[in-house]
Amino acid sequence: MERRPAIVQELEAPPSGMIKKNFDGSGMRNHSPAGIGRVCRDSYGSVLWGYSGSIGNYDANEAEARAAYMGIKRLDKDALDKAIVEGDSRKVDKWLSGVSIPPWRFAPYFDEIYDITLGLYRHVRRSANSEADRLAKDGVGKLGVEWFDFLSP
Repeated sequence: MERRPAIVQELEAPPSGMIKKNFDGSGMRNHSPAGIGRVCRDSYGSVLWGYSGSIGNYDANEAEARAAYMGIKRLDKDALDKAIVEGDSRKVDKWLSGVSIPPWRFAPYFDEIYDITLGLYRHVRRSANSEADRLAKDGVGKLGVEWFDFLSP
């Protein structure tokens, strides 16, 4: 049986020359307002950019699945060898690692991103994903997605 890496407990900066992209989804009940959040950090732990926004009415699992999909699809293909992607959903972790098969309604998301995530994705505890978690919760009540960029003058 393949041994899985330990779950990251606390927020940590990525290694030198790497970037870390944390994502999260937030939803409460079936067909209630849901949000997503994502934050990108450099190897100094500084926030480079991120987003927070509403994705419509979904349950928590679909919010997490959509956050994973959007976060991974937006990876720069030229920088895949310099990226680490993290999320705190145990279900998404199992779907991305192939431990379990996602429900049919999520299959389109995971069919498209599964190959991209091999070696890039790791599961973290919520304490290590707190910024993306906050952004996802903040996104629930927004109209659309708001981007922020800390590199702008």
